[in-house]
This record gives sequence, structure tokens and C-alpha cells, in this order.
Amino acid sequence: MDAVKCLQRVLLTGGKDGIGNIVAIDTLATIASVKCEEVLKDSKCVSVRSVDALDNKLLIGTLGS
Repeated sequence: MDAVKCLQRVLLTGGKDGIGNIVAIDTLATIASVKCEEVLKDSKCVSVRSVDALDNKLLIGTLGS
């Protein structure tokens, strides 16, 4: 895990595997996952460097973006 952001009820996480996760703080259950390689087909490197949220949307910064 290379990127972590704590919000009110969830954790946003991401790592070198190129997957961004939304995790419930109370149960640590994964609510949703995004595989960056499926979304960013032309990216040279999908390694997640940062995660954040804006207007209920997951923002993921990758090494190749």
C-alpha cells in the first residue's frame, strides 16, 4: 500500500498493483475497487501514487498519469 486517505467512514487506498480501493473503516470490508489498468489503457505505469475524493468521486493519481 503506497497511498492512504482517511475520510469520515472510509479509507481510500492504492498501491503498486494499480488497484484503488474504498474500504469501510468499521468492518475493513472492501466497498469498491478500481483496476487502473482497465481504465487507463494507454498509461505506461498504473502504480497508484495518491488517492483522494472530491464530490463523492474517487481520484487516483498514478505514476504514469
